[in-house]
Amino acid sequence: MKSRELLLAVRDMLATALADYPFPCPDDGLAAVAVGESASRTDSDSGSLEHGVSDQLLSSSVSRYAATAESDVRVFLHGLPDAQDDKTYPFVVVRWVEGRIEEGRDGVLATEIVGMVIGVYAPKNQEQAGIYSAALMDAVRQIVWRARLLARLFDLVPPLRSAIPAPDKRWNQYHMATVEAEFNYRLPSRAMGKDGAQWREYTEMMNP
Repeated sequence: MKSRELLLAVRDMLATALADYPFPCPDDGLAAVAVGESASRTDSDSGSLEHGVSDQLLSSSVSRYAATAESDVRVFLHGLPDAQDDKTYPFVVVRWVEGRIEEGRDGVLATEIVGMVIGVYAPKNQEQAGIYSAALMDAVRQIVWRARLLARLFDLVPPLRSAIPAPDKRWNQYHMATVEAEFNYRLPSRAMGKDGAQWREYTEMMNP
């Protein structure tokens, strides 16, 4: 199986692409501003980052707020650190969700679903939190979507699914969203040993 390699590849891809992502630092002193020239710039002069993330994406998604500082987007594997504070946000947590293995005429196909949990801290109001959550979710989806073939092995299978974990819950300062991506990759034939005898012994042991 390649679950470990897939998780690490997704984590590294997001960490690299979001390293210079200009995510605004939420602040009670945020002021509403017009989009202005920043939102009208083309991709050619907006300074696109790896995997297609650009500052134009942020300026169009968070056009109503201007922050005096930027905060780093942190990428974690599986869960958040034990010690957390406001600086933990914004974050993306990469975790394995589910998988399956199928055998057909073309060989063995493995499918893995990777979940990305997005979290932002926005103390100003619900509108700010919603805008910031959407901006980071857009960035993550754009990174994953444009990668398509990850680590020369994992094929992205559309569609990308996005959701709010508890849509009926009223969020306050901390807001979360999820993105799920499905990847396919090929595995060797299940035959192990002469006529697959070792495979049959293995499956019988695992399923008594």
